[in-house]
Amino acid sequence: MTAQTNHFIENKIRAGLRVTRLFVAYAPFNLVRQLQKISMYHVRLPQDIQTKLTAKPAGEWFDSKAADDQSPVILYVHGGGFVLPQTHFHRAMLAQLTTEIQGHTFMVDYRLAPEHPFPAGLDDCLAAYQYLLDEGISPQRITVMGDSAGGNLTLGLLIALRDRHLPMPRQAISISAPTDFTDENPAHNVIDDLLHPRAIARFAVSYVVGQDVRNPLISPLFADLHGLPPLIMYAGGNEALSTDSVRFAEAAEAAGVDVTLRVYPRMWHVWQLQPELPQARQSLAEIADAVRATRTQPEMLTNVH
Repeated sequence: MTAQTNHFIENKIRAGLRVTRLFVAYAPFNLVRQLQKISMYHVRLPQDIQTKLTAKPAGEWFDSKAADDQSPVILYVHGGGFVLPQTHFHRAMLAQLTTEIQGHTFMVDYRLAPEHPFPAGLDDCLAAYQYLLDEGISPQRITVMGDSAGGNLTLGLLIALRDRHLPMPRQAISISAPTDFTDENPAHNVIDDLLHPRAIARFAVSYVVGQDVRNPLISPLFADLHGLPPLIMYAGGNEALSTDSVRFAEAAEAAGVDVTLRVYPRMWHVWQLQPELPQARQSLAEIADAVRATRTQPEMLTNVH
């Protein structure tokens, strides 16, 4: 693909995202949810993929027909500002990723704010992780992964697991994760292609109402990060929350965490959901490589103190 073609694709996607950006910033949450629900299952999945819904914990399995009992497992936490459900973009991306890793993915359908503010969503992620362990899945096969609000919940889950002395997953991957909910965060005043400052404020108020935003399970940037498993973080160079990932990665590295930060130039918030974008395919290929490696590498133990 030529640079000119790539540039055309980027600009075309950006034009659509700017409409979405204003809609999410101002539309009632219930309206956005209804529109997402209509399209959620209108997606063609690869023939290799079988899906199954679960009730307790609520979620959806994506299983590759090529998987076996040693295949990698992803626990996926979707984004949506803590207030919106998974989208057809998430389902399409996870189906393709599950095919690439020849494994399994469980996307947890956690409770949403404002009806269920913090810590309901995080509690559901903990329950989903425990569900995988109860199913007999070794933590060394598990990659916890999330985008946007789901990236925040992914990091919060790691901290909660460590503090409860529970087995750690093999690794974690975050995409465009918010890590600092304080008013001092400069990202909250930046306008990018997808996240409007008004949307960020709406999401935050809905999720953390009445809470201390410096709680490390809300703003993981302020947590003690010692003893966390290997972490891969993605951020877009043009997104408001890029500094959240950069600052967290620096703090994690200072705490001795094996952390890899990948900032993609010109990219926006969770660009991986746009499959026609070359940068999306590239980053998802990197993620698939990292997850597949959990099958072949010798087991790694994360010390919890």
